[in-house]
Amino acid sequence: MNKFNFVKELARRLQITDTAAKAFVDEYNRLVIDKMCEGEEVKLQYFGKFVLHRQPRRPGRDPRNGAFHEIPERLTIKFKVSANVLDELNK
Repeated sequence: MNKFNFVKELARRLQITDTAAKAFVDEYNRLVIDKMCEGEEVKLQYFGKFVLHRQPRRPGRDPRNGAFHEIPERLTIKFKVSANVLDELNK
C-alpha cells in the first residue's frame, strides 16, 4: 500500500475528506521526523517505537570500479514492533 492508497483508506474509515486525511498523514510524518531529529524516541503504545540507531564508520567498496573508501558514521531510524502487533499478525 502506498501513501495515496493509505490516505484514501484512512479517509474512508474516519469518514473525512481525502484532503484532511492527507494533512493528518503529512503532519504525523513531520512530527515523527521532528522528534527523531531532537534525539527523542517515538513510542506508540500497542504499535511499536521508532529509535535512533547510530551506524558506525565502516569500510566500503564502490561496485562500479572496486575502489575501497570509508563510509562515514550516520544516524538511521529503526522501528521495533510491539508484541501486540506481532500477536495480531500471528493469529
